[in-house]
Amino acid sequence: MKTFLKNEKGKGMAIGILALLLYLLLMPDEWCVFKRTLGIPCLGCGMTRAYLALLHGEVSTAFFFHPLFWLVPILLLLFWQRKRFLFVQKNTFWIVVGSLFLLVYVVRMMLLFPHTPPMNFNEQAILPSVIEKIPFLFKNR
Repeated sequence: MKTFLKNEKGKGMAIGILALLLYLLLMPDEWCVFKRTLGIPCLGCGMTRAYLALLHGEVSTAFFFHPLFWLVPILLLLFWQRKRFLFVQKNTFWIVVGSLFLLVYVVRMMLLFPHTPPMNFNEQAILPSVIEKIPFLFKNR
């Protein structure tokens, strides 16, 4: 750990992680950094709620919160065993996985945004708050 913090890259990463933790602590109502900043949900929004629902035995609710929740543990296992599964080392594999997440995101945005959690709009996010104040900046001039 000491050698990690001695180089510039390690220090930068440590500062970034501390900044992220501080950011999460200051806005406890919404855990998704993407949603806190931009106001719109990210590709993984609902994943935590999906796993919590699954732990309670509510499989259909888990699929509602994020239909690809089941894929993440499989991807982690494949990545961990990537020397055994050579297709995981191919860019094409990750492009297909990313495209699948993007496709599911677009469908969820079309069906659920902006009023149905977890795909709801966060009006208290940083960017919407700034944009909301922009007209006032121009009115006073």
